Amino acid sequence: GQAHSHPPRRHQRRRRCCCKRRHCRRRRCRCSCICHNRCHRRRCRFHQRRRAGRRRTPRRLVLSSLRAGAPISLKQLEASARPPPARAAVRVGTAVAQFEDAGPFSLLPVDLLVKVLENCYLPVKLTFAIEVCKGLRPLRFVADLWSVVRTSLQDAQRLGHHYETVDWITSRNLVRFAQWLPDADKVTELSLLISKGFAPDDVSATLALFPGVERLSLTGQGMNKKILTLMAKVQRPALRILDLDWGQVGAATVLAVLKTAPSLESLASHKLSGDILEGLAKLLREARQGGTPLLTRLRQTGRYAENVTPFAGVAAGALFPELQEFTISFALRGPSPPLPTAPLQGANLRRLHIYDMIYGFTASDASPHLSDASLACFIKTFVSGCPRLESLCLSHGRKYLSRGETLPRLPRLGKSFQATPL
Repeated sequence: GQAHSHPPRRHQRRRRCCCKRRHCRRRRCRCSCICHNRCHRRRCRFHQRRRAGRRRTPRRLVLSSLRAGAPISLKQLEASARPPPARAAVRVGTAVAQFEDAGPFSLLPVDLLVKVLENCYLPVKLTFAIEVCKGLRPLRFVADLWSVVRTSLQDAQRLGHHYETVDWITSRNLVRFAQWLPDADKVTELSLLISKGFAPDDVSATLALFPGVERLSLTGQGMNKKILTLMAKVQRPALRILDLDWGQVGAATVLAVLKTAPSLESLASHKLSGDILEGLAKLLREARQGGTPLLTRLRQTGRYAENVTPFAGVAAGALFPELQEFTISFALRGPSPPLPTAPLQGANLRRLHIYDMIYGFTASDASPHLSDASLACFIKTFVSGCPRLESLCLSHGRKYLSRGETLPRLPRLGKSFQATPL
């Protein structure tokens, strides 16, 4: 037979290890190289520098494709544009923030990403910061993204969501969320929808974790006396704007809560009364050592006006001289209800909105509408003493009719505005 000769062996050069140590037994560097004990389970520094130098930039990738005549895929272009992974974790919000394995979304600038998430609903923010990927979890440390915390139902309806979207919010989850935020003391606006199943201790613990809140909104059917009693034990000197519902709680408990905010400038509530307004004015004067209260905005959010009379509305001008916006409703019964003779003193009042004047639920044989003379007297009382008024809204109210019932005659304005600065 034919003799087969083995091919000549090429000269194999004995390669040294990349660590360049003389007595190292390793001969070549691989992806999982172990140069010595200190390099265990990680690449050596030489291999990392060599691998980083071989990374193709988008320019090199385009030039190589033109020379080879092969097309470039979107995946290759994204891989070349993505920055190399950092060895240490970098917080989002800095100039060198990096996202690993986040796809094309990671190529967005960090400032733009934060601006987009600022306008999102709270569950959307939490989804991005927790569930999307590990590269977005440092969003938890962006203080500007969590400076406003809202869980109210109004925000859900404004964004087109249904009521079920706020079902995940419980009293215990609110406490966990407040503890999850690293900079809870930097939250400036807090709006919570308190449901009936919320535990008062959890609500109090949540509020205690946000000491620097300047704008606070606590609404919902779950607001009860125990929650308000626990709130009265914590001082809030930074609070400026308060939207509070207290249900059937008495005036003493409500005033104890308002006493904790000596710098209050705006108050909104579903139920206002003359006792609440007088007590609030007294507390604000005592906080300023006899000075004028700085309350500039007083707003009644609901149409429940059983405890508010025109006499209390007129007295609000004297109790709060710095008042600039006044929104209120009444429950008068026509045709000639008792009205104050002294006008509303609103030297600084700019906006006056009265959404209801009459009480809508009356007997079919009674006329709830005001007479022409009563309407003229009402307008003169609330408008003539406001020389700097810029916005005026007057609504006579609503009448609920049954079958076969006709709408009573509406009052006529006539010359009602002649005695006013308008």
